[in-house]
Amino acid sequence: MIPAPAMSRPLAASMYRAAPGSWKRMAPATPATDEDGAAACAQLLLVGARTGLPFADIDLLFADGTELAQRSGNVDARARLLAAYGGHSMLARCDFETARPSVEEARRLAEQGGDGLLLLA
Repeated sequence: MIPAPAMSRPLAASMYRAAPGSWKRMAPATPATDEDGAAACAQLLLVGARTGLPFADIDLLFADGTELAQRSGNVDARARLLAAYGGHSMLARCDFETARPSVEEARRLAEQGGDGLLLLA
């Protein structure tokens, strides 16, 4: 996993709130751009979880990233999103009932897609 850069909570929140879902309109919808958007959502989930991004924004990031990952058809992108969201649910929200299925699904998809780094996490 690439370490997230240090970022203040207001900066992380403003990055997303400025235009939620805007990356879906910024580039033509292709599997490659959808995959890049899903990866950006996964990284913002990790940064947002560490910097105290409001739960509502985390949920929006997850929903947008899920849509992009599904459109791209990349199971590894979906697995990374689920792992990031499951980790956030477990650590920031102490919501183990949400975290466990997310992490289990992430592992299943990582095995299916062959994302060895995610399997080590």
